[in-house]
Amino acid sequence: MKKKLAALFLCFLMLLLAGCGSGIKQEDYDALKATSDSLQSEKEMLESEITALQSEHGDLLNENTGLQSENATLQSENTDLQSEKKQLSADLQTKSSELVSVKDKYASYKKKMKPYEEAAKSEANQNDEKATAKSTPEPETSAPETETQPETEPQTEYVEQVWIPNSGSKYHRDSSCSNMKSPTQVSISEAERMGYTPCKRCY
Repeated sequence: MKKKLAALFLCFLMLLLAGCGSGIKQEDYDALKATSDSLQSEKEMLESEITALQSEHGDLLNENTGLQSENATLQSENTDLQSEKKQLSADLQTKSSELVSVKDKYASYKKKMKPYEEAAKSEANQNDEKATAKSTPEPETSAPETETQPETEPQTEYVEQVWIPNSGSKYHRDSSCSNMKSPTQVSISEAERMGYTPCKRCY
């Protein structure tokens, strides 16, 4: 645009000089002078617009640079967040596995301890029955006096208790074996007398 305006202005000057050399009329000179002034004014206006556009272009370049920098920062933050998310997911999976392992160990421990707990409970019940029997006074009977014999503590043998199901032919050491529902506790001799045979899992 600048080159075009300069060429027009140069042509105008050449015409003006040529006119002066050949005796140009005053009216033509005034018209050329007015055209020259108009072109000069248009040239200055266009240069002003070019300067404004160049300034705006510079501002847009600066703004674009700032946006690119901000975009790079956001991408870096997103990468860090994705990495943190993966780490948290891995930690959660590890904790879940540890929790399942602890639950399994606790269930196994409870299963192993159940027969001992039931045996202790059965023994406690038998001791209570013995204590009740000792505290009950025997009726007095008149009998001939005999030589007093030293009293001896009655010895009771431990009777193993087992569990029998409502339906089935096996007796069990563990009440939870074979998923029995509401089993009955009896002595092992009574269970065998009733026709039950030992469970291969418990014995």
